Amino acid sequence: METIETPRLLLRKFTLDDAEAALEMNSDPKVMAFIPWETKPTLESIKTLIRDHTLADYEKHGFGRHAVVHKADNRFIGFTGLKFDSQFGEVDVGFRFLSAYWGKGLAYEATVPTMEYGFGPLGLERIVAGVVPGNNRSIKLLERLGLRYEKDTKVDGEKILYYSISKPGQIK
Repeated sequence: METIETPRLLLRKFTLDDAEAALEMNSDPKVMAFIPWETKPTLESIKTLIRDHTLADYEKHGFGRHAVVHKADNRFIGFTGLKFDSQFGEVDVGFRFLSAYWGKGLAYEATVPTMEYGFGPLGLERIVAGVVPGNNRSIKLLERLGLRYEKDTKVDGEKILYYSISKPGQIK
């Protein structure tokens, strides 16, 4: 998995050193408002998640979520990236950012090269995403990225809107 640089961001592999910053992000009620299946995190639960899932994904699949660093202040501000979702048997694009960095186009800036990486070097033919109804910011971003609503489904008992994209030329 490669490091990706954009004008304002650095996308790189997660490390356990990202746990404190990820805990800050996952403790923000604004950030977690549309992620109802996740419980209140602790530093240890974040480290476990990074170690047992994110780092394990790199080893198992050769890709996973990228930590996103804001170059201007050299700060971890969130994540974006691809992940094989075993529940659906497809590769999912996901993103989550500190609320202080919302509304600046950073999620789009980070996620476009992530998807290009998936369709390019990874050779994916399809990328999906799930979003909770009412999460209009994420829905707007998914649609701007070219993903289209496909169906309703459930994750841990919660209704999810399932989006997909099959052709890399659809990214706008």
